[in-house]
Amino acid sequence: MNILIKLKEKAAELGSANLFNPGASAVEIASFEKEMGLELPALLKAFYMQNNGGCFAVDWSEEDLEDPEMKADIAWNANYFLTLEEIIDTYNMQGPLRSFEYPSLEQKTGRRLIPIIHSDQQEMIVLDLTDPEKTLILDAFHEYSLEQWGELYQSFEALLEEYISNDGMLDAEA
Repeated sequence: MNILIKLKEKAAELGSANLFNPGASAVEIASFEKEMGLELPALLKAFYMQNNGGCFAVDWSEEDLEDPEMKADIAWNANYFLTLEEIIDTYNMQGPLRSFEYPSLEQKTGRRLIPIIHSDQQEMIVLDLTDPEKTLILDAFHEYSLEQWGELYQSFEALLEEYISNDGMLDAEA
């Protein structure tokens, strides 16, 4: 079964605990790719066309889930997929999720790193898009250097599979 269909089915099953945003348009994705100087892998592009960031929030009360003022708190304490705009801001050390100087890390290492998830442990989960044939998912623990970041998943699909199977929970410690 297509992983994005599984994600959509899980989102419907979770009802109000599904806090994924509507998808980005093709124009928004093209603008993102131009701004970041990259082409998203097909599955990642399809994911953002379906959901421009968001999360599952299964451990929150209905009252909290219905309160728009709680959305930031819920996202901060979940495994939250960044929106395209949040990725750009985080990558460029802007906004509330800045933690690493990604361009500087890339320049030093020759790797292509894109922050994608703010984890429930208040760490970043990063895509390593260095090899266009293989997308690695890394635990960008803030107290470690890039060389010490652990590999969490060998593909974006594997990450999504665990996310769906565990109602938004991930093992974010490599």
